[in-house]
Amino acid sequence: LQCITANDCEDALQMLSSGNISPDIIFLDINMPRMSGIELLAWLKRYHALQDVPIVMYSTSLNKRETDYCSELGASAVIPKLFSLEESIKQLQATVSMYLTLNKG
Repeated sequence: LQCITANDCEDALQMLSSGNISPDIIFLDINMPRMSGIELLAWLKRYHALQDVPIVMYSTSLNKRETDYCSELGASAVIPKLFSLEESIKQLQATVSMYLTLNKG
């Protein structure tokens, strides 16, 4: 597996819209400067080439309204950022494993 990161949503948008990468899963932080993760989620779900890619949203400050809105826009999951690096790694590994298992069958 390869993990490609972007510094902000504008960089992610440029990388994803270039057609040079074909992600199996996308993780987006909800609270980003300039363009939010929610705005990028909405764009990605309208972009035909990426609309079927699972998108997992995460944030340290989740509220029901944001969680519901992300789900309405097509997010596959909304998960909290954990304060423990070890727990965060476990959570991300479990999420990636789940989607990879689902996509094999």
